[in-house]
Amino acid sequence: GVRQFFDMWNKGFPDFKITLLNTIANEKAAASEVEFTGTNNGPMAMPGQPEIPATHKKVTANQGSFFAKFSNGKVTEVSSHPDMAGMMAQLGLLQEQHA
Repeated sequence: GVRQFFDMWNKGFPDFKITLLNTIANEKAAASEVEFTGTNNGPMAMPGQPEIPATHKKVTANQGSFFAKFSNGKVTEVSSHPDMAGMMAQLGLLQEQHA
């Protein structure tokens, strides 16, 4: 689960960095607003989607959030809500829509 999620991002963005902008936490859960930066130097494999080849472009996505739940001092669940549209636009992977 969690390891596979971060392995996927590390493969597509080997130099990725996550900066915590805001965090709220207690002993059972945490929520963080994050900024993601990295260079897309590897393929991206999103679950249920075809693999996207490396674009070699840098991105900064500052509208992401992560939610984590803990039990016995270990992470048991993570949900992530990155700014995928903003990131894909920076990678040149979104086509413009014309009215």
